[in-house]
Amino acid sequence: MRLLYIIVLLIPLTSWGQKEKQGEYGAHTTRYFTKEDIVYGNDTTGHYMDTTFTDVHIYEFNLKDNEWKQDLGNMGTAMHPLYFQSPEIGSRLGMNVYDDYIINNEKVRYYDARSPYSRLYYVQGFKGQQLFDFTFTRNINPRWNFGLDFQRMTSSFQYGALGEIRETSNYSFVGFTKYSSKDHRYQLIINAIKTDHSVIESGGINDTLSGNFYKADEAIPNMLNLDEKTPESSDNRVNYYLYHQYDLTGRGALNIYHSFERKKQKIRFRDYELENNLNFYGLEPKDSSSLDTRYSFENIDNTLGLKGTFGNVFYRAYMTYRFFEYTFDSLGWQNEQFYGGDLNYSFKDSVTWKNELKVSSNKEYASNSGFNFKQFSLEAGIKSYRPSLFQNTYYGHFESWNNDFVNTTTQKIGLSYLFSFGSQRLKAAYEYQNVNSLIYYNNDGNPTQQVVGEALTFNSFATTLLLKYKSLHFNNYTRFYGISGSDIWRAPSLFTKSSIYLDNQIFKTALKFKVGFDLYYKSGYKGYAYDPVIQQFYLQDDVTIADYPVLDVFMDFNIKVADLFLKMSHLNQGWWGQGYEATPGYVGTRRLFLFGIKWRFYN
Repeated sequence: MRLLYIIVLLIPLTSWGQKEKQGEYGAHTTRYFTKEDIVYGNDTTGHYMDTTFTDVHIYEFNLKDNEWKQDLGNMGTAMHPLYFQSPEIGSRLGMNVYDDYIINNEKVRYYDARSPYSRLYYVQGFKGQQLFDFTFTRNINPRWNFGLDFQRMTSSFQYGALGEIRETSNYSFVGFTKYSSKDHRYQLIINAIKTDHSVIESGGINDTLSGNFYKADEAIPNMLNLDEKTPESSDNRVNYYLYHQYDLTGRGALNIYHSFERKKQKIRFRDYELENNLNFYGLEPKDSSSLDTRYSFENIDNTLGLKGTFGNVFYRAYMTYRFFEYTFDSLGWQNEQFYGGDLNYSFKDSVTWKNELKVSSNKEYASNSGFNFKQFSLEAGIKSYRPSLFQNTYYGHFESWNNDFVNTTTQKIGLSYLFSFGSQRLKAAYEYQNVNSLIYYNNDGNPTQQVVGEALTFNSFATTLLLKYKSLHFNNYTRFYGISGSDIWRAPSLFTKSSIYLDNQIFKTALKFKVGFDLYYKSGYKGYAYDPVIQQFYLQDDVTIADYPVLDVFMDFNIKVADLFLKMSHLNQGWWGQGYEATPGYVGTRRLFLFGIKWRFYN
């Protein structure tokens, strides 16, 4: 009942202070730009604010992008993609299980706001899940904007043996600015990002000591946690970025640009209860008193390039010089160079053709081409990339390695077509990937390379269906995934998400609402196990993650500049089984009630 009172109170508040200015200022007077927009010439139009009122209730990081990624059963825990994705070329640390919670350059938005713009996003779960995101931006003058973004995320353990102990914590700070000269010939964007992400590790649930693996108050963790501070994993990152360009001709035909980026990633795992947790690790440590392992990677990139537009043709050529340092290889600062470019064509009859090439001084390369004609698209690419620094060299508390892996090579072809039948939509997509010499983590948690010359083949077929009848909507995404050549990559052969909801409005369109449910399902597969010490998912053959449906029920509301939602996730817990494993030993999210609000202010 208290929650109902809050919603009723919010209805008049959303219109307070907006009535007089709503016609003058609003989503139509606030635009945003991304790094990609600035680089590829979309630096005047940008994007207007999204007011489509779509998937308001989808807050979960592991459910975005139509995938349902493998995690450890709670918001903020380590995640692994279900389907193969090759990394960018260039030296990298190779510790990515928290990437989806980290704000990076590609996600930063730069604004043009004719009035001060603020955005508040808040989600509260009744089992200790909380997400808070606040953005503020304003123009200093019509050509200069600055802004700040702050994100806070926490979640508590979902099973009772650990009580109300915080499991995950995330702080993110972003400062950004965009400037252009009066004649628009000079443009500048700058951002600074600081993220601290930490997770108290449990090692999953001990199915021998626990009375019932899926019963919250009987679940006992594998790792002892006496001080409520360790075992703990952390991933802390700092990123500084500057990009500026100058139009030499004044007509966009020839621009010179420069970018500077400095990234630093610090990884740490510590366990002050090491003696009590040796059974979990299963290995003899070098020091049995405590465990404190640290890794770091830092890179500094300087890029100089030329770009421009001639009619329907866009071109770009650049060179990047990188300095980097990895703590475990004892080589100090090293360097590498990248050379690349783009050549894109756009025609008035809805045809686009994009080509990109990038090579490095370390014998890596990546080439991609994409062709679009109305509802049809075709993409092809080849890539050769080195192993990560961590895969090559590591000296740990339990084990060490020093490998000399060769490059992994991939070839990819993808095509899709969008069918339209009035307001109904069906998109069909096919993707083929061939991977040679893939590096993976074997059943012992050590990096291993597929036999050189052997191929791993992925075939993916996906459909996206959007149906509408009056106020009733049915949306479905289904993906069939086939793997051949080896079993070193594990993924469900079928994943599907279906949404059915009613979409309507009352009070003369003042209140819009959607009521319905989402149903997620993926077929059974031998999901990866997780090692918190090295923050890696690795192969295991003992546990099959069973096929299991998860049903979420939601109510979404839109009141002018505010979106709200009420949601019960995993409503069906206990209906078709007691629960499911998200990762071997880790129970998936239990039944959980949440509410959230996204509130936009334009003055």
